[in-house]
Amino acid sequence: MMQIIVDLLSLNVGLYGQADGLIVNSQEFSCCNGFVAPAANLEKISCQIKNLGKIAILNVDQIIAESALESLEAYLEKADPLFDYFIYSDMAVYSYFRETNQLAKLIYNAKTIIASSYDLAYYNHQQVKCFLNNELSFAEITEIAAKEKFSFEVYGYHQIFYSERELLNLYQEFSGKDDNLHGEVLLLKEELRNDLYKIYQGLAGTFIYTPYIYAMFEEILGLKDSLDFIRINGIFLSETTVLQVLNCYVELVAGERVSREDLCRINENISGGFLENKSVLLKAELDHNSKKAGS
Repeated sequence: MMQIIVDLLSLNVGLYGQADGLIVNSQEFSCCNGFVAPAANLEKISCQIKNLGKIAILNVDQIIAESALESLEAYLEKADPLFDYFIYSDMAVYSYFRETNQLAKLIYNAKTIIASSYDLAYYNHQQVKCFLNNELSFAEITEIAAKEKFSFEVYGYHQIFYSERELLNLYQEFSGKDDNLHGEVLLLKEELRNDLYKIYQGLAGTFIYTPYIYAMFEEILGLKDSLDFIRINGIFLSETTVLQVLNCYVELVAGERVSREDLCRINENISGGFLENKSVLLKAELDHNSKKAGS
């Protein structure tokens, strides 16, 4: 059964009563560049979420350095009993839950990595849930949905780049400037394109996001039998906006009359991204083009 999960943007847990589950972003081990919770607050927040009858999810999707392995293990030992699921991308998190025979508590989210039914089948066989890459066309997503179940981020600025390096500091050094850009949401423009990409350097590294809010809306109705979770990510958005968006998705799933135009009225900077585009990197396309070139 498809369930709606939302990233928590404040300590006002009660505001998110319409969601099926809440994602708490770890201050120590998540890539989140918004509201994060320190380890000392996890028990209190988890209790609040569960008292509402909601699924409690902890996001620990950071790349884990070798030097942080012991700290991660100690952190997970304390957080493990508090949360129903853990979103991760680094195999160090997977290793911990494999050793404790709890792989069913994991949700793999490596952004663009999971892009086929074969990828999903591998993890589903181990009872690990996965987020499917949302840089796929709707036709490709539908084809995958016919074979495997997955989770999907249906709304939010999509992270398209992540590096542990402090790239803005390197840029400042190269350009001879001394402005402190750490913790600032900046806009990045390519020389030959007009789009403005959000770029942010935080404690976990440097991140680049889509210039638009990715939104899959009515399309989810045809996929709901194959979806475990749909995620609303409020990075760079106000809590009021996220709660309005949540209401739209709840109404959509309930069968009420709501459309993409309702999302546009909340924030018009939305796009379906790759939903209507067919990837030029599909193997079948490459094979076809190779044959044409050789003829």
